[in-house]
Amino acid sequence: MRNEPLRTGSPSGVTDAFDAVAASFDERFENAITRRIRDKVYGIVERLLPPPSALLDINCGTGIDAMVFAQRGYSVTGIDIAPGMIQQAKGKALAFPSFNATFSVGSFEHLSERVRGSFDLAFSNFGGLNCTEDLSGVAKEVARVLSPGGYFVAVIMPPFSLWEFFSYALRGDFRKAFRRMQRGTRATGFEGKSFTVFYHSPRKFLEAFSPWFAFRDQVGLSILSATPQSTHVVRSFPRTARFLERMDMLIERWPLLRSLGDHYVMILQRI
Repeated sequence: MRNEPLRTGSPSGVTDAFDAVAASFDERFENAITRRIRDKVYGIVERLLPPPSALLDINCGTGIDAMVFAQRGYSVTGIDIAPGMIQQAKGKALAFPSFNATFSVGSFEHLSERVRGSFDLAFSNFGGLNCTEDLSGVAKEVARVLSPGGYFVAVIMPPFSLWEFFSYALRGDFRKAFRRMQRGTRATGFEGKSFTVFYHSPRKFLEAFSPWFAFRDQVGLSILSATPQSTHVVRSFPRTARFLERMDMLIERWPLLRSLGDHYVMILQRI
């Protein structure tokens, strides 16, 4: 693999990694924690806009989120740079022909070339935008396909995660405890494929999107509670896990702590 930052428009890197795991993605990466987090994000979207609003999922993967929104009555268009992921998403859509969900291969760095019409809300879940360094370019493309007053809801991985820090620090692995702050961090676990991950602070994210969007809210995810990679903790200490989940609900919008979770949700509105 090459060492320079990989852009999502490249045919290698991100595309190859997700194509390699497309057929087994749901089984390998979905669990009770990811489902809980997804449900929280769905609630945020539903409070912003009711169905049958038009949603654009700009890194839809296997269509997990898109199909849930379609089931709830939204009109959903999903794109993803990995053809294998889109193949899985299309298979789900075929199984539920009454749902208004369509999928196609495309990059969120070139949205206006891939989708037609305007949308009420654009959506990016579970760190999709951490696959690119060019946030300003993405912001411009998202702005082009959103209706005036439309929303952008993005779930981003920040440069520092409390849970990840303590998870590694307690084992004495301080290099990994600070790995998000290191340039050139690679994502692994994709059948030998990897790609560069870019961790975006809320400030950096807002600076990139501010020419076209106004800030509306930010919510922290898995600040104190277990991350999707820590299901063993939930199984071993279920009461503690539930307590930490309740604590997260209390502090998820606190200005400092909301930026220290495994992810944060950024809610913007098209100017």
